[in-house]
Amino acid sequence: MDLGSSNALEDLRIEVLNADGRVAYTTTLRSAGQRTLRQVLDLSELGAGLYVVRVINGTGSAARRLVLR
Repeated sequence: MDLGSSNALEDLRIEVLNADGRVAYTTTLRSAGQRTLRQVLDLSELGAGLYVVRVINGTGSAARRLVLR
């Protein structure tokens, strides 16, 4: 998921929610002045199944489904 921000100094919080809606993984990305961030998430601790990846900034959020096999 590629997301841009209008504020280059804004941090992004990434949450991975399991099928029950509980946060199974979370991290914060520091923008360091970049408008586009790319991050590889190590989700090897999570079991197979359907998850939702939610990216949250100061003005809103975006979510995408993720299937781990």
